[in-house]
Parts: sequence; structure tokens; C-alpha cells
Amino acid sequence: MAALATIATLGLNVLSAQQTARAQERQNLAQHAANDAAAQARIAELRRLGEVEELRREDALRQELAARRARFAGRGVSPTEGSAAAVLGGLAAESKQASLEDAYLRNAEIRDIQNARLSQGRINLLQAADAQARGRLRALQRGIPFSQSIGTSLLER
Repeated sequence: MAALATIATLGLNVLSAQQTARAQERQNLAQHAANDAAAQARIAELRRLGEVEELRREDALRQELAARRARFAGRGVSPTEGSAAAVLGGLAAESKQASLEDAYLRNAEIRDIQNARLSQGRINLLQAADAQARGRLRALQRGIPFSQSIGTSLLER
């Protein structure tokens, strides 16, 4: 009868360990989903801000080019020839370079966020596997005294 009680206790211990591992896994998945959603939102925000900044930069360039053309025309200089054309071309090149640099920095930040998401996913998988392994180990540890007592009682018979 004592052996039956020990088997029942072992079964309950295994079930409890499994439930704890499942609860931990659900918690890890929920945390991963929340982190993933936050990362995706940040990436979307960075892209949106990049688009807004690009539109602002293009608008500022158009205004500056128009103002410079007007000044050149007011002085009687053709904006499509000579140094006036070089000045206007330089403004456009500077704007394009600034745009490329901003895009590079924004894309680097997006890559960092994506890499962090991937790393966190790997960590979550490792934590889930570790929790399962610990649960199995606890169940085995709880079962060892039982199996030792069975072995002893079988040898005594």
C-alpha cells in the first residue's frame, strides 16, 4: 500500500512539474510576443520618421533651390550655367548625401532591433528547453527514492 502511495505521489510530482514548465513556457511566449510587437512598432516608427524626414528634406531643398535661382536671376546670372549651376548642383548633392547618411543610420538601428529580436527568440527557446529539462530532472529526482525503495523491497523478498 505504501508503494501505491509513493507511485501516486510521484505521479502528482511529475504532473506538477509539467504544469509549472507549461506555465513558464506560456509566460515566456507572452513576453516574447510583447517584445516582438514593441520591436515591430519601433521599426515601423523609424520607417515612418524616415519618410517624413525625407519629404521635409526634399521640400527644404526645393525652397532653397527656388530662392537661389531667384537671387541668381535677380543678378542677371543664368541658374543653368557656370558657377550658379555648380552651386545649385552642390546643394542637391549635399541633400542627397544627407539623405543617404540618415537612411544608413536608420537602417542600422532597424538591423540592431531585428538582431535583438532574433537573439531574444533564441534565449527564450533556450529558457523553455532549460525549464523543461529542470522539470524532468526534478521528476527523476523525486522518483529515485521510490525506485530505490522498490529495488530494496524486491531484493528483500
